[in-house]
Amino acid sequence: MAYNDELEYGNPYEFKVEKLGSEYYAGQNGTPNENPRPPKKNRNKLGVRIIALCLSCTLLGGLAGGAAVKLLGLGNNTQHVVLTAAPVAKKTSSESNGSVLPASQIYSDNVISCVSIKSTVTNNYYGRALSSTVTGSGFIISDNGYIVTNHHVIDGVDSGSVSVMLSNGQSFDAAIVGSDETNDIAVLKINADGLTPVKLGSSSSLSVGDPIYAIGDPLGTLNYTMTAGIVSGLNRVISTENSQDINTFQIDAAVNSGNSGGPVFNAYGQVVGIVTAKYADTGVEGLGFAIPIDDVISMINDIMTYGRVKNKPYMGIQVMTATAKQNGVAGAAVYTVTADSPAYNAGLKAGDVITEMDGQAISSQQELVAAKNKHKAGDTVKLKVYRKGSYLELSLTFGEAVS
Repeated sequence: MAYNDELEYGNPYEFKVEKLGSEYYAGQNGTPNENPRPPKKNRNKLGVRIIALCLSCTLLGGLAGGAAVKLLGLGNNTQHVVLTAAPVAKKTSSESNGSVLPASQIYSDNVISCVSIKSTVTNNYYGRALSSTVTGSGFIISDNGYIVTNHHVIDGVDSGSVSVMLSNGQSFDAAIVGSDETNDIAVLKINADGLTPVKLGSSSSLSVGDPIYAIGDPLGTLNYTMTAGIVSGLNRVISTENSQDINTFQIDAAVNSGNSGGPVFNAYGQVVGIVTAKYADTGVEGLGFAIPIDDVISMINDIMTYGRVKNKPYMGIQVMTATAKQNGVAGAAVYTVTADSPAYNAGLKAGDVITEMDGQAISSQQELVAAKNKHKAGDTVKLKVYRKGSYLELSLTFGEAVS
């Protein structure tokens, strides 16, 4: 995570999130933007890519998208609405999962809760303001029109240019309630009532090998496509182009450009994740990534209620994965501690290796990311730390990350 542009966690996999050639030409405006976004540089230094899936890859004018995700603010390019007393999304308890459902029923029960999202982004290319249409997916979270998608689906859109289409063909203009770049989530609102929201499950109960299903709009044209697969891995940390780390779980269900923001269902027809990225390179198949719903449901509620995520936890350290072979112990090795940060006040020092948080074993950088994300600012945790041949216990109270 980042705090005032400080990278808090390193990424041993060096995964990078990019958008893949998926903006398409929609026309030229009369004059260049006052605040143009210049073409982005190619970040693919290793020849492999994590691809953000938000946009259609149908190219009508050859404009390849390469924009890094940016925090959605209150500027002129955003229709931002803060809503109070918003309905709170609730999870289905594990005790009420019910029976395993056939894929056909999961689809028929939930396709009415899935949406297609289309927006317009204006970029400045060599003095010419060109508009492009971008597409993504999402799902209905409340019966009165709140919709969840990815931050990168609506990042940088023109004011009033987001539209949502339901499975029955109805289209609505959507207001952007708020978003969070760090966790790649966003909430939209359409003026509709009597909608069918999804049922939310628990991603914490997922195991490798569990069946999962994704519904979305691959390529931005194949609306309401369902694909199936399994959970291929847990606690996969990927990074955005500006080095924001996101905890995900890995899936092998086919997801492509346009699927971003769409729901991932478990075998009970409950949403357990949000499609966010795929790993793309020649000869690579079946490596998709989804945000665990447990990591972000409280953040979604915050956005619905306050228009932003409150109380994001902050530690004030930079870490990397430490192996037993390298350090004599496995965990998250601290190599930088920010002065006057929660970590500093807790007594953490460069060279420490964090091996537990509140009794939960930490054997890697990504496990520390996942454990941290379960907490809020103000929470106090016990850390087990290995330092110079011995263990000690430290108490850390999370601060609040500033977006």
